[in-house]
Amino acid sequence: MRNKIKTNRDVKQRAKRLTAQAVFALLSLMLMSVYTLIFGTKESPWENTLSGIGNSFNHRLSFIFWGLITGMSILYYTLYIFEKMDFANKRARRYLISSQAFLIFTVFIPALKSVFPFWHFIHVLCTCLFALFFIISILLFIQYLAKSNQRLSKTALFLFLSCVGVSILALFIMGLNGVVEILFFVGISIFLAILGVILNRFRKLKEIEEQTIEIVKAKKDKPDTQPLKLP
Repeated sequence: MRNKIKTNRDVKQRAKRLTAQAVFALLSLMLMSVYTLIFGTKESPWENTLSGIGNSFNHRLSFIFWGLITGMSILYYTLYIFEKMDFANKRARRYLISSQAFLIFTVFIPALKSVFPFWHFIHVLCTCLFALFFIISILLFIQYLAKSNQRLSKTALFLFLSCVGVSILALFIMGLNGVVEILFFVGISIFLAILGVILNRFRKLKEIEEQTIEIVKAKKDKPDTQPLKLP
């Protein structure tokens, strides 16, 4: 009985902690999206990339600040949904952490090709590794979801391809510029936010189902204590 009470208490504490994390994580995603729009429109995003705005104009500190906010927001929210679904794949976590580290490296490395050609190459390389490693970590998570619910996994994959696909389509149409990058990062935040809501609903339905099974099982295991009626 004591173990059961302790288990229920642990479940409630975990639920409260995850709720607090969800609020903070969602606020961080909102901050990331808003600041991406603010920073990305300091100069014309049609003619410049975010790196160009940060390095070619007098917005170097703003660019670094944007990278730190974006990297930490994506990392925190993604780790939150990993924990929510009990996803403990170390490889996916390493890819995720590495991706955000590459993003932060990117904003600190100068992107002036005519002045620092070598560092510009490293800057581009870190940008590509950020996107690649983040996509790998998300795909590993979606693969994990397929083990428990195929429909949930397909929904997550469709959502991910839709949100990221917009920026990829824009890349082929317009070429690389600030608009494409803004669409990519805002798309990531939309994907993570909607996915968090879907997973939260799935988790609650699963908990209700498990509680119902426990109640039915308890009723079946309960001995019949009614007195026998004599004829």
